[in-house]
Amino acid sequence: GGYDFGVANVGATYETYKYKTVSATLGDGTKATQYAIGIAIPMGSGKIGASYAVADELEVGSNAATDTGAKMYNIGYEWALSKRTAVGFGYAKIDNDANVNFTWTGMAPNQNGVSIGTYAGSDVQNIFVSLRHSF
Repeated sequence: GGYDFGVANVGATYETYKYKTVSATLGDGTKATQYAIGIAIPMGSGKIGASYAVADELEVGSNAATDTGAKMYNIGYEWALSKRTAVGFGYAKIDNDANVNFTWTGMAPNQNGVSIGTYAGSDVQNIFVSLRHSF
């Protein structure tokens, strides 16, 4: 959901996933819960955007799996070049707990430069530049 206050556009989301299993030891399977808030503030011909997201500890059966949560931070600026085209830049970071490896894509190279994926517990970050055109 979200609302445009005129001086700022604020949004929030909440989601829960339940992964069923046939294992009697896990009971109802695994439950993952995430939530986030975001804000966009108009400035001149562009806007500043920021967000904060949290992935709670996974619930496996009736127990919480330790150190399986994460937090993500994001801040950036986007300039409107025309009615339909914008360019922007920003910074984003994911702080993973010790037993989880969230990342922005499923195939990100990890720190050893050979394998696919990030190491559990590693904190990933990126600086990005974007170009958006609406058709």
